[in-house]
Amino acid sequence: MLRIDINLLFTVVNVLVLCLAVRIFLWKPIHKILDERQAQVEQDYTAAAEAKTQAEALVQEHQAKLAHIDEEREAALEAASQAAHEESAQIISDARSQATSILRSAQAQAQSEKEAILRSAQSEITDIIVAATAKMVGVQVGRTGDSELYDAFLEKAGDDKDE
Repeated sequence: MLRIDINLLFTVVNVLVLCLAVRIFLWKPIHKILDERQAQVEQDYTAAAEAKTQAEALVQEHQAKLAHIDEEREAALEAASQAAHEESAQIISDARSQATSILRSAQAQAQSEKEAILRSAQSEITDIIVAATAKMVGVQVGRTGDSELYDAFLEKAGDDKDE
């Protein structure tokens, strides 16, 4: 049976002191450590969320830069293509003008040569006619002038008509 005496009172006081000591020396420090760890974990989660947000922002920024670089590359290629086309057109235009100039020069030279050949041929034909006329009339070309040759030709031609 249970006796109620002073020992019971000391036992109750001892248990209460023990509970109070456990609470002061064990329970509060453990809760303090647990609260600090909880705060540290929450702080780490917050930092991780901020880092994730920054990383996503950087990814979007890099993607925008890549898109901008692609646009610049396309623009540069288009500009280079346009410049090459213009330069090609200029080269072709210059080549055509040079070809036209060369063609005109060649035509002028050919015309000049043609006229020189015609003058030469005309001179040779004249010499041949003079020689033939001189033979026909019987006059030597070297000693008489052209007017004498002409007169002799007319005389001979007139004699042949009369016959």
